Amino acid sequence: MTSFFPALMPDEHLFSIFARYHQIAGNSTIDRTKEQLGLAAGPMKPQDISNQTFHTALKTAATLLRQPLSKVARGHTLVPLSRLSLPSKIQDQLLSAWDNDQSSIPAPKTLMNDRMLTFDKSWRFCNECIKTDTREVGFGYWHLSHQIPSIMRCKIHQAPLLSSGLKTLNDFQLPRDAHENTVQGSATLIENRWECWLMELFASCQASGSWVGLEVLIATFEKVWRVPRKPGWARAQRYEEILGYVEDVASIPLLETIFEFYQGDRLTYRGRARPNFIRTTFESTDPKIRHPIYYLLPIWAAGLSPHPAEWSREL
Repeated sequence: MTSFFPALMPDEHLFSIFARYHQIAGNSTIDRTKEQLGLAAGPMKPQDISNQTFHTALKTAATLLRQPLSKVARGHTLVPLSRLSLPSKIQDQLLSAWDNDQSSIPAPKTLMNDRMLTFDKSWRFCNECIKTDTREVGFGYWHLSHQIPSIMRCKIHQAPLLSSGLKTLNDFQLPRDAHENTVQGSATLIENRWECWLMELFASCQASGSWVGLEVLIATFEKVWRVPRKPGWARAQRYEEILGYVEDVASIPLLETIFEFYQGDRLTYRGRARPNFIRTTFESTDPKIRHPIYYLLPIWAAGLSPHPAEWSREL
């Protein structure tokens, strides 16, 4: 039956193609489809690129589509965004494995830490895209761009993205099968600017052959914000100044849609002072790699280009 494996559609998320294949194959059970495709057990989450399920799915799709692993990962997963906060050593391991047609995952200590991020992590969709897709190709599917974290509107239709209520695609549902709940969020100019910048950055990362990583993010941040190199009072004070500037540029309404510890104008979180996410991001000893959103917000607030390849040329 895998001879009937469908082609990936433009902007289709990797996991979406398996949901479509399940319907084409006509298998009586989900487990039969997973067995047929050799998918590892585990959650199929829209923003997860670190578990074995993702990497076996990537390997299966690349093999059946006869495309390089790196091409499928770049065009149909959130790897282009997530790789920004991976150290160059981990990126080299991934690229080497993919160049040799092998699936691989980073070491456990490098898994993304998104514990304090509150943006919707369920599978999301745009009703207008479903209508267009159904009219043009006969079915709706899960768009990759709709799963970019903190994005609340469709880049094509500017319509609000809807939450399916699905945290995983383990049942291989497509958007038309999902329960529709509107994702709430204001449509301010500031949020539009952030979303436009982030979407342009994602497109740039997809198109770029060079991989910008954590070292470039940190070096860019330190240079653009003129952060003192030596630990001490001056650096701590600078972090406080940067936080204030980022809050002014981003606005509290935007920050509270992204971070759990922003609750309107309240300055406390769990009975303590609200953390300075700038300082904790760049000074943290947590072995887990932070989500790229932590790094990108202050870089965006500084007015930098949404093309990461340009940052490294300035260092």
